[in-house]
Amino acid sequence: MPQKLLNKVAVVTGASSGIGQSIAEHFLEEGAKIIVFSRNAEKLKAVAAKSPEDVLVVAGDVTKSEDIHRLVNAVVERFRKVDLVVPNAGIAKVVPFADCTEEVLDYQFRVNFMGAAQTVRA
Repeated sequence: MPQKLLNKVAVVTGASSGIGQSIAEHFLEEGAKIIVFSRNAEKLKAVAAKSPEDVLVVAGDVTKSEDIHRLVNAVVERFRKVDLVVPNAGIAKVVPFADCTEEVLDYQFRVNFMGAAQTVRA
């Protein structure tokens, strides 16, 4: 099978489950070195167990700038470059519109938009 991502380095946020985990696993199959990032370190370690030499686990929260900076520093130290960034981390707080408070909207915006933007920018 041709490995389309051989020698590429990819960062995937929200990689501990669902779409992010599937993306990370697919990138590994395609030959990429990957950095998996999410708040759940244990689930990230399960992804890394499939190919420990090709996976860097960094636990953190996309809404915390110190975690994003730690992610960037770890990537630079281990791989020295990034070819692909998949800002997949996201949440869906489904609440009736009448109950959709400023806090609910702010949290969703911070995770789904600012988290993605800050990750890519960094």
